Amino acid sequence: MVVRKEWLAFYEDYLSSRASLKVLFQLIDGRHGPMADDCDLMELFARTSAGRSEKVQHVVVLTKMDKINGKIRQGVLDSVRSALGNAGLDAENTPVVLSSSQSKLGRDELWKHLALAATANWEDVDQERSVRPQGKRLGGHGRDAAGNAIKKGKKRPAFRGLDKALQK
Repeated sequence: MVVRKEWLAFYEDYLSSRASLKVLFQLIDGRHGPMADDCDLMELFARTSAGRSEKVQHVVVLTKMDKINGKIRQGVLDSVRSALGNAGLDAENTPVVLSSSQSKLGRDELWKHLALAATANWEDVDQERSVRPQGKRLGGHGRDAAGNAIKKGKKRPAFRGLDKALQK
């Protein structure tokens, strides 16, 4: 119990004071849906994000989604939305990514959120539906991870190598 309290204090300090934090990926086992610890982290995020001057995007990642069928999948999604709402978070607009390491389900969407964290202002995220428009190649010399031209003197994206990874 003492270790749990220490971890919660660490998370709270990190989430409330880490200026460079742009996105929080919360991994939840899709076979079970949100457990008590997952709900605690959602509540902690809601409390700490309210006091931050810069917005941090919260992305829920449901893992092992290749192992469950459509009916159960919808139940898990509903339980995640309910848990987000109960925690005081925006249940409708918090991205929930279905993922699988075996089938690579959700990989492109996760990269999209990383690219947005590296290159975009979060106020613009709601308006931007895709980092990579259909058929547009990202990266390369003189471009950032979102495909925007970089003028001399501008900083490169925060995640080194992101543009190469997005090309895959």
